[in-house]
Amino acid sequence: MSGSARRLAGIFLCFSQLLMGCHEHVFLQVPPPQAPFAERAKAYQDLRPISYQVSNNSQQVDFLELGNGTRVYHPDDLLSAVARDSATARAIDRSDQLRRTAPWFGFSALACMIAGGTLVAIATVGRDRPNSSLLASGMAVGAVGGLAFGIASATVYRRSVDQARSAFDSYDGDLQRKLSVCVDADCDANSVHERTPSP
Repeated sequence: MSGSARRLAGIFLCFSQLLMGCHEHVFLQVPPPQAPFAERAKAYQDLRPISYQVSNNSQQVDFLELGNGTRVYHPDDLLSAVARDSATARAIDRSDQLRRTAPWFGFSALACMIAGGTLVAIATVGRDRPNSSLLASGMAVGAVGGLAFGIASATVYRRSVDQARSAFDSYDGDLQRKLSVCVDADCDANSVHERTPSP
């Protein structure tokens, strides 16, 4: 990729990040499984999920709110609080990969529209009669290519949001496993007890 293309891609990626909002990362301090139970129970109280906010007609997960009031805007901030092979970690990896891929489809859509517009201009500007072949090609590249890549970008981004939501949904159980604590499904979060090792 040429230097100018890399710069354009970088600008597009930065712009897409601005559209999603700028928030600082947070670090979640998690004691090891062998730490005293009281320390692990307190960590669970602080780091357990309370709720998450979804906006833009369910197209964007804004943040996950934790027990200590911390708001997690970046799903990958949860990785320190769950096992690397957990469902949460896998969903975060998929979400991050899809989120990074989506802007490239958007960049391709923009490139198609620019290329299509250029062909249309060449086919019409300075001519008594438009070059029908070039005109049709330009319209096809700009409209069809731009639309196809645009739809692909939106679809991939929605899948990224779905994976982020899945990570937030599975986080509570994976946090409990990371801390070796357990909360009964029919009890409130104050009823934290030691997780019984699997036989």
